Formats: sequence, structure tokens, C-alpha cells
Amino acid sequence: MRFRCQWRGSRIRNGGASIGILHASAFGQHIFVLNGFPDAVELLEKRASIYSSRPALPLMQMMGWTFNSGLLPYGDTWRPHRKVLQQGLRKDVLEPYQPKLTTKTGELLQNLAAAP
Repeated sequence: MRFRCQWRGSRIRNGGASIGILHASAFGQHIFVLNGFPDAVELLEKRASIYSSRPALPLMQMMGWTFNSGLLPYGDTWRPHRKVLQQGLRKDVLEPYQPKLTTKTGELLQNLAAAP
């Protein structure tokens, strides 16, 4: 399979600093390459809330899987899901279930080994 990828380089001015970015588009996805560690820190740590999220998956909406916390984009819908998961999956909450989890994990592995 062949695809065409054309790189474009640019310098974006932000106040007094310039940020080196390479951009390509392939298979409908945009790919950005940051040209240096300071640029990466500036965009990915200091501005993470602007650029971080999950991709929109129209198929998941069509299938009615919008309840799945792992597929939600960051935002007002995602925050309560994360809060419930954080409360229910803490180490101190799961500790009483450890023996059962260990037993069931062993059973799963045995079943997978017997009939992959």
C-alpha cells in the first residue's frame, strides 16, 4: 500500500519565542513533530489541557457506546466518569477483593491455555 505524505515545516511565533513544528497528514490523521525538547515542554506540558484529548470515534456513537469512560474525550462528561472510577479503583478499596482476583486470574489463564 502506498500513501503520499508531504511534510511542511513552519515556525509559529508565540510572543517572543518561536516554536518549530513539522506537520504531515496521512490516512486522514494529522501528525505533528515537535522540533526540540523546549518546544515539546511548552506545548505538551504547559498547554496540555488545550491539546490533550481522545479522538472522536463516530462508530462508538453509532453503536451506543458513549457510556464507555475509556472512549470519552476530556471534558464535562468525562470528569464525573473519572471521579467514579478513581473512587472505586483505589488500592485500599480493591484490597479485600485481592484473593478472589488472584483465583479468577489463575482460572482465566488455565482456560486460555486449554482452549486458546
